[in-house]
Amino acid sequence: DIGNSTTQYTDFTELDNFRITSIATQELTADYIRQHFSETECIVSSVVPEKEALLARLTSSRFVTHQSKLSITINIDSPTDLGADRIVNAEAAFHAYKCPCLIVDSGTALTFCFIDESGVYHGGAIFPGLKIASQALNDYTAQIPLIYVEPMTNLFGKTTEKAVQAGLFHGFKHLINGMIGQYKEQYPDIKVIGTGTGLVEFQNDINYDVFDENLIFKGLKYISQNNSVSKKKFKDK
Repeated sequence: DIGNSTTQYTDFTELDNFRITSIATQELTADYIRQHFSETECIVSSVVPEKEALLARLTSSRFVTHQSKLSITINIDSPTDLGADRIVNAEAAFHAYKCPCLIVDSGTALTFCFIDESGVYHGGAIFPGLKIASQALNDYTAQIPLIYVEPMTNLFGKTTEKAVQAGLFHGFKHLINGMIGQYKEQYPDIKVIGTGTGLVEFQNDINYDVFDENLIFKGLKYISQNNSVSKKKFKDK
């Protein structure tokens, strides 16, 4: 799973144990790939084309796209624009629950994905993630440092750092719960699945039904079992 900030991988022969390795995506270099994946067939969810191309040239890799054989149907205006991570999460959620699903995934971006009771993916919403929001305050102000947001109960802070933490933590909490609430009003039977490292800080504050940190790897396994994931063609540079 190649994300904008972090790359994670696991061995499907040990899938039940979910021994996941995480590295910064910038560390996914040619040398790293040769060392760890040169004799491995990889099933890949990626939102970073540069790393996809590198992996494709150096390994036997197959990449999830909207054209992969899926149990869900994608119903959006431009399926080619749909991130592989959102496709894989949607496949995993519907495969597991067979009901309307809302997937809340928080990483570099905060995304909401909606699948109806028939397994039709209708799109969702995308917000800047918590880290991006904190980084923006640091980049576009003269005196606000880069803040790592931690859970807090106070609604106000007596220092700049605590004020940023209060704003971001409670703001994102209400943003996420507000979106979940609107979905549940319209779709009372919806199953809300949380995933992604960015939700760790909110474990006790978000109104999801289940948190599944391994959702994307379950989806990759389901898709790979169809034996239909295509190899992408990349231009050599």
